[in-house]
Amino acid sequence: DLPGPVHHTSRSHDGTSHLPTSSSHGGGGACHSHNQPSSQQHQRHNQHTFHGVPLPHMLASLLANPRSNGALAASEHSPHADHEPVPAAGGGGSSKAIIAEWHSSVTLLFADIVGFTNMAQQVSPVAVMEMLNELYQRFDTLTQRMPVYKVETIGDCYMAATGLLHSDPRHVLTMLEFAFAMQREAAQVAMPSTGQPVQIRIGIHSGKVMSGVVGLVRKR
Repeated sequence: DLPGPVHHTSRSHDGTSHLPTSSSHGGGGACHSHNQPSSQQHQRHNQHTFHGVPLPHMLASLLANPRSNGALAASEHSPHADHEPVPAAGGGGSSKAIIAEWHSSVTLLFADIVGFTNMAQQVSPVAVMEMLNELYQRFDTLTQRMPVYKVETIGDCYMAATGLLHSDPRHVLTMLEFAFAMQREAAQVAMPSTGQPVQIRIGIHSGKVMSGVVGLVRKR
């Protein structure tokens, strides 16, 4: 759990950036000089964070102006509109249409469990399934409270999307909020091998994606 709101630097009337610092010259305190700040100091002054985590410039700008979320995809000048169906295509002479469509502004999330493989080798399969069931039920409950679509689970990997089934101008922010909520929920579940809280790795990416249904049996 990483508490804290989105932070922005403040500027005085002369344009100088300021961050909350200590005026003490002792250990841990930051002191200010009247000299021109170095590029490293300037970079720190312009650093944005989300729940205490430093963010890249593009993501920070999205947080500062949530309405610009849609510009993430619009800036690519994609020839594909939202939910544009793929034209019919035949494979081997087939005239069946492909059940697929483009989505120009979507955020995807993948999360997996740290140390899952080693843990699975140390405990019974039943213990593994019980832990996964408890964890995924917590994640699924989050998707019912937030506009997040659960795509699927692949072993210990959980895949979700925002802006996929329905357009969401906040799809980036929504997924960030979902990711931090996942971390909080995972901390409430114990690893069966050690009894320690479950830790998860999370990867997030935004852009244009295609969704579809493929196969003949148990279509996915």
